[in-house]
Amino acid sequence: MTCPDLLTLSQLLDGELDAAGAVPTHVGTCPTCTSRLARVRHAEIATRNAVHRTLASDPAAVLSHTTQVVYLGDGEMAHI
Repeated sequence: MTCPDLLTLSQLLDGELDAAGAVPTHVGTCPTCTSRLARVRHAEIATRNAVHRTLASDPAAVLSHTTQVVYLGDGEMAHI
């Protein structure tokens, strides 16, 4: 199997993929994918925390920004 793209890794984190499928099996044995998955997880947590902080101080600001781009390193970006 080739390494999955960032969308697939995000789907894995969200529990949208079969836990016994090929993607989780591959990611569990591939150091590159394990690292990428950790960066996606970190980006999702950081984004969630930023939204919560902004929501607490200015709820309207959250609604005005519907897409956020997160730089994951190695030239990769994720749209959240």
